[in-house]
Amino acid sequence: MASRRQHRKTLVLLFFIGAAIQVPGCAYYNTFYNAKASYTQGMRLKEQSPEGKLSPGAKNHFDKAIEKCAKVIELYPGSRWVDEAVLLMGKCFFEEEEYLKALRKFEEVTIYYSGGKWLDDAYYMMGRTYVALEDYPRATAAFDHSLSIAPEGEWADDATYWKAAADFATEGFSAAASQYRAFLQLYPRSEYYDQALFELAESLHRLGQFEEAISRFSELVDRRPGKKLAFPASLRIGEACLAMGTVERALTTFKALQGSGLEPGEEAKLGLRVGDCHRSLGDYNAALSALDAVVQGHPRTEEAAEASYRMGLIYEEDLSDLEEARKAYEQVRRHAPALEVAFDAAERSTSIAKLTEYRENLATGEEADLAATQFQLAELYYFGLGDVDQAMLEYGKVLADYPESELAPKAAFALAWILEHEKGDEEGARAAYEELTVRFPGTTYAARAEAELRDTPGLGEEGKDVLPLEDAPILEGGAASAENAASNGDRADSAGMSSASLNGVVPVADDSSGTSRVAEEESP
Repeated sequence: MASRRQHRKTLVLLFFIGAAIQVPGCAYYNTFYNAKASYTQGMRLKEQSPEGKLSPGAKNHFDKAIEKCAKVIELYPGSRWVDEAVLLMGKCFFEEEEYLKALRKFEEVTIYYSGGKWLDDAYYMMGRTYVALEDYPRATAAFDHSLSIAPEGEWADDATYWKAAADFATEGFSAAASQYRAFLQLYPRSEYYDQALFELAESLHRLGQFEEAISRFSELVDRRPGKKLAFPASLRIGEACLAMGTVERALTTFKALQGSGLEPGEEAKLGLRVGDCHRSLGDYNAALSALDAVVQGHPRTEEAAEASYRMGLIYEEDLSDLEEARKAYEQVRRHAPALEVAFDAAERSTSIAKLTEYRENLATGEEADLAATQFQLAELYYFGLGDVDQAMLEYGKVLADYPESELAPKAAFALAWILEHEKGDEEGARAAYEELTVRFPGTTYAARAEAELRDTPGLGEEGKDVLPLEDAPILEGGAASAENAASNGDRADSAGMSSASLNGVVPVADDSSGTSRVAEEESP
């Protein structure tokens, strides 16, 4: 009896000793298990939220996971789950967009647990973090480390995709296209396949390889990807056709997309492209109708602002209806006042108002002011409206109608300069510069013309960099200089300057104060 009782006591004692030994292991395993469960739940909630945004619920789960991982690291530093706990903390910080904190944790894994099995994961996540921080060279290096450690590991396809994406993000489209092709061949079952195919096609589009881009976009559409990729791919097919000049094909592509359950923003984008096609085909009424449908159907959106702006361009450039153009431009700001196109529209509206004013002044103004007004009109076309050809004609009128004006040599220099720098007509520019020196000898502009002939590559013997028109030293005055040119000391010669060399050259511009940007001459 005594021996049996003693044996029973021994068994009980061994049980409690074993339990005491096992408790710490169970404790830190359970803690880490709960951390992983919280992370998984946080990821599930984040994926369910619109556009994968971090919801309060998801953040709460990530915070819990971080707290439990920290407990494992602090209380059980020798456990076999410590390196994975550090990695998991980094992943939680990454999902919370706390990228610097995430980076620190991934680096800890690579430094303190370099012999562990999570090293390739750490480098992969480090690369993802650098992508989020837009540090693409470091991202690429991290992905390379991950692939060198585990070339066929769990993250091999992801790392290969993100390496290509890093080149794509920095507009290294040629390198990106090469890497995307390799990725698509190596990993046909990757979750990133469709995204990589889209970005390959987009890279080709950016490189001007439109036929192959269309082929790749079409391949993607045939795979029936999610709507997030299907519509942009179809839209880019039409845009590539438009870029190649196959406008009818582009229009057919765009119209096939209409009425296919599009989101409002997609419908508006499509309307803009349809308008572009009709304008390219010269069907301005159809273009205006398509653009007006965008304005009416999607008010106070960026697309409505863009549509109003494009309507203004059609009225101004194609139909020569400046009043309707001005009205369209003024509508842009009502839809999206902070958009860059709103500022462009405001400038064009102001330029049209000035244009109208200058034309009225030419019809009714004093004779002494007509040359200055004509000169300002030329500048306005060039700098305000960007219409080089019309500006050249207006500049030619300064020389033809006001040959004795003190502005004539300025007009001659501007015309010659633009023949050279806008039109790339070196022969015409040389003739214009030479004729300027003959017709207006002794003026600053004649001296400048001689310098251009002497120093500019292709025009003279020695070459040097030439400043653009608006930055050239000659252009340092303002319209005040046009209006007060008589006091500047230039004299116009009656020697003829041929219309062949000067008609059809260009201007210098109006700034917001209405002053000319052609320089006021110095006295000879």
